[in-house]
Amino acid sequence: MAEFDYQGEAQVRQRWALARHSLSRPDEIADYLAYSQLETTVEQIDVLLEY
Repeated sequence: MAEFDYQGEAQVRQRWALARHSLSRPDEIADYLAYSQLETTVEQIDVLLEY
């Protein structure tokens, strides 16, 4: 899920709330909050979470 942060009426960045299942423990879910530039995609955020 992505939302936007604003300065006045201008969008300045995205806020992401992400949840992932653990590969080694599928019953566990990890959640993340992330901030990014406006043009960042969920696929780019996902790559960062793999590290």
